[in-house]
Amino acid sequence: MKVKSLVFGRRFIPSLSDIDFKQVAKYVGLFFLTFLLFFYLTFPYDAIKKSLLTKIEEVTGLKIEIASLSSYKIMGIHLKGLKMFMSDDPTKILADLNELRVRLYPSKLLLGRMWVDFDVLGYGGGATGVAVQHKGGTELAANFKDIDLMRYNTGPLLSALGDIRLVGKMDGKATAHIGSATDKQQQRVTGSVDLDIKDLKITNSTVLNQKLPDITFQNSQIKFNLERKAFSIREFKLEGDKLSIQLSGRVNFQGSMENARINLTLKFRPDPDIESILAPYMLAFKEPDSQGYYRIIISGTPSSPKIHM
Repeated sequence: MKVKSLVFGRRFIPSLSDIDFKQVAKYVGLFFLTFLLFFYLTFPYDAIKKSLLTKIEEVTGLKIEIASLSSYKIMGIHLKGLKMFMSDDPTKILADLNELRVRLYPSKLLLGRMWVDFDVLGYGGGATGVAVQHKGGTELAANFKDIDLMRYNTGPLLSALGDIRLVGKMDGKATAHIGSATDKQQQRVTGSVDLDIKDLKITNSTVLNQKLPDITFQNSQIKFNLERKAFSIREFKLEGDKLSIQLSGRVNFQGSMENARINLTLKFRPDPDIESILAPYMLAFKEPDSQGYYRIIISGTPSSPKIHM
């Protein structure tokens, strides 16, 4: 006689052969589906948006705006209309991004790591990257592609020199290591950024109140290193048909972007046409070096730069 169940008092315990595992799987799946739907509908996006804005503003010292924030592939967030600008002057927009998508991989938590990948869309191109947090700190890597400089407002960055408009497409890559917050001696940011600009031109621009002719650059390489609370320029060379530019030095950060201390040396070599256009101001410069470069020293802060010739 086959025994299908055991009875102890009023308790009934079915044997494994009586259990419909397919039906159980359906109920478990329905539970998780209902849970995810509830999680999606009740997730406090507005509260996270406010908290995110506050945190970024505290770290950078900049003013941040986000048009909307929503979910992305269940374990991610999708930001639209992300703007970053100087807190003392809303007209100085440093970044205006169309979209930012960030996704967390929970399976990586089992290995003791928090793994996040992201996509940024803006200025006709974008960037993709990954951030990994582990016991030793955080690793960051990103690639840039087809960033259209004509769509970027260079005014806040180059206002000390004049109204300069750039045309070109920028590709590049960036890496960074952020030391563990548990050890203040190791809590530092190191890394590098390499940029390659194709078909770079200066067009419809004014420098020192003088209109410049269009200038085309054949070779445009920009590379700099990230150091603790600073970045230093490793290479900055723009070789053009009418003008060549070199930049060296470093920028030290002191609490916020606005309080950063600038220590840069700009060197430029104009052709005779450019030099004649800037003739009224060229008298203020010292004699060019042996390669024909004039020098400008830039100090102060981003909001209040100082120019020395």
